[in-house]
Amino acid sequence: MSLLSLFPLKRKDPVAVRQALEELGPTFVKLGQFLALRPDLIPQAYCDELMNLSDRAAPFPWEVARRIITEDLGRPPEALFATIDSRPIAAASLSQAHVARTHDGASVIVKVQREDMPRRVREDLRRVRLLTSILEATGASFSVPPRLVLEELEGWLNQELDLRLELRNLERMYTLAMDHTEWRIPRPFPELSGERVVTSGYLAGVPFTELLHELRQGRPERIHDLGLDPNRLARNLLWAVLAQIFQDRLFHADTHPGNLIALPGNQVGFVDFGLVSTLDDGFRAGMARYLTAIYTGRQEAMYRALTELLIPSDDTDLDAFHADFAEATRGWISQRDGMARAPESGRSPVGQYMVDVLSAARRNHLRIPPTLLSMYRSLLTAETVANRLGSRTNLRVVGKRFFVKMQRAEMRVVPDKEQVQLLLTDLVALLKDSPAQIHQLLGDLADERLWLRVRTSTSLKDRREENGRARLVVLALIQVGLSLLLVGAERLPWVDQLPVRGGLAALLGLSWVVLAVQWRRLP
Repeated sequence: MSLLSLFPLKRKDPVAVRQALEELGPTFVKLGQFLALRPDLIPQAYCDELMNLSDRAAPFPWEVARRIITEDLGRPPEALFATIDSRPIAAASLSQAHVARTHDGASVIVKVQREDMPRRVREDLRRVRLLTSILEATGASFSVPPRLVLEELEGWLNQELDLRLELRNLERMYTLAMDHTEWRIPRPFPELSGERVVTSGYLAGVPFTELLHELRQGRPERIHDLGLDPNRLARNLLWAVLAQIFQDRLFHADTHPGNLIALPGNQVGFVDFGLVSTLDDGFRAGMARYLTAIYTGRQEAMYRALTELLIPSDDTDLDAFHADFAEATRGWISQRDGMARAPESGRSPVGQYMVDVLSAARRNHLRIPPTLLSMYRSLLTAETVANRLGSRTNLRVVGKRFFVKMQRAEMRVVPDKEQVQLLLTDLVALLKDSPAQIHQLLGDLADERLWLRVRTSTSLKDRREENGRARLVVLALIQVGLSLLLVGAERLPWVDQLPVRGGLAALLGLSWVVLAVQWRRLP
């Protein structure tokens, strides 16, 4: 059963669902925006329509906004700012924004949360929770339990309501964005922010929602009249999201068009930092391996990297998932080699493939970590926006260039003194112990006693350990072969040539370093 059963509509077409959500109020508008970013949960046609949900609401009176600012910051806005416009520049379901100027002359946006918003959201969530309980009590089968969707939505809304969290996210992203030219983050003003008010720099540009509206109305020339290039905007948006995830490891997790601003020079401005996610080193490395394997087309490497990220449960069917994964991969390769975009959704083959794999994981009861969901949401929404701009670029085009550049940059990184000392310590120990180990290995091979212990377990830790030990064996065999070639160089004239001999010696030295690193990773 589809999640669209949550909506009691006689005719569940995309437009009717969007209209129903708008009529139900702010929390349901947020629910629609949440589902618009989740093509693994609902059909693509509904995602496309729900993307049109405008988070616009009737503004609340200036007297209320003025009182909230005064209570939250301790002084009236007339004392805090040189000027402030009493008419909001925008009003959304959870807050509204006013343009102001600080006493230092900086143009800023003052975001004011609507009165009693946390209580109102809790009441709306109780209504949704009751509905999901009724649906689950019927015993109907859902691709994803409505309760889990509700938990994700509740966590999403709680983050958006926490303006102190939003300020911290803004401060961290602002600092990181200083090193980039493709996008901008507004400057935070912590001294003018509180629990219900956040003040940030004003990004003077055109919201992406306005650009997309002009395109829907068949007026693409309006975008060019503004001095903007849709292709460069799309490329900068996709590059920004990839760089935030894999370079900065702190990324905007709600790349809805309403949170994107087209700036002069085709820079992309990000606003609204209630939803920001962090990648730890281990997850980032695993995700980078997965996406790099996608762009290089190595199917088994893709599967191994992905299963290291997903979390199995008691109901997980890894064999079925492997089969679904292989089928999705075959479809992706045929799309990649035969056309620029996937026919059903308008996504690039990479984007559609990511959706298919995520759906396969859901079907086979593999739990998807929240960070992975946030990353998927950001990447897929960014590509959807890029596609709607009419751009010829997509995740495959930009991602391939990005990962090549990132790998080159990482190869140029020089390890610090402590890392070198640890590596040398391991290398000395390895050199000391390896003759006996290699002798034992050769003896086992000669007596046909070489074996690798395999545990029948779905534990990701176990698989990593066994893979690591297998790599050690392969490296040891390579070293034996290289050593024999060098030792017997005088009997093989082509080996005794200086360039060849030097190359073999270099490879042998490099293999020792790799073996030391691999050995140190084992528990």
